[in-house]
Amino acid sequence: KAGFSADRVFNAHGSVHLWQCVSPACNHGRDPWSAGGWSPGEAVPSCKFCGKTARPNVSLFDDNQGAYADSLNGRAIEAQYERFEAWLRQVRGGPLCIV
Repeated sequence: KAGFSADRVFNAHGSVHLWQCVSPACNHGRDPWSAGGWSPGEAVPSCKFCGKTARPNVSLFDDNQGAYADSLNGRAIEAQYERFEAWLRQVRGGPLCIV
């Protein structure tokens, strides 16, 4: 959002700019989707696949722990991480500063 293209950003804890379903079963095999123009004060967003409640695609306390196993849809984070790792392999051995 600050001038970098989306393929050059690694959001390690997810992004409030993406939605996912609250249902782990619904998330299986599906990518999070754009939050678009939703803003607080509007109706609670719904999953575009099953109609259940949608939530931000960010890591919340207890996500993927115990009763909340598979609660975070990590597909977008994993794709960003793979691009980040590929970039790190390219710059290995040179000077580097990560902010």
